[in-house]
Amino acid sequence: MHGGQRSITLNRWRRFNSCRSRTSPSMTSSPQRPRDAVSCFHSLSEQLRRTEDDLSATSELMGAVVRYAKTRPVFDGYKAAKYSRKYLAEHEAELADYRAAKVMMGELLGGEKLPKMAELKEKRRKLAARKKALYGEYRATQQEMREAVAVKANIDHLLGLSDERKNKEQER
Repeated sequence: MHGGQRSITLNRWRRFNSCRSRTSPSMTSSPQRPRDAVSCFHSLSEQLRRTEDDLSATSELMGAVVRYAKTRPVFDGYKAAKYSRKYLAEHEAELADYRAAKVMMGELLGGEKLPKMAELKEKRRKLAARKKALYGEYRATQQEMREAVAVKANIDHLLGLSDERKNKEQER
């Protein structure tokens, strides 16, 4: 390792040690900090995934409700025509869309009562705000995780604690 690389690594190590005083007691040990950062990153990833899934389901439900509302008069006309084949032939696409929207709503609601559109919009707005906040936290945690893992690798390399196979590969 050249003198310039060593000073960069030592500066990172110093910065890491200065951050140790600001971290929680569980993160004060060098081997523990990367594990904590990685577990925090994975936890945030899971929260973000669940929020995105909820947001997607809410948006799908809203779309199904809109399609259902638009095609409901066509179905009512079909019913008023006493399920006429002629009416069915004229409005087959709308009736298929109505049925698909009804099935989608049934699947997404799972037997629950259909919430009002205003409640769905509010839920979607809250989920979008939560997703935005989680993404900011996610990016910061990702950067912290990468830095902690890099610092640990550099410290291990400086102290000669790296794996023998890695040392052999570096010698080649």
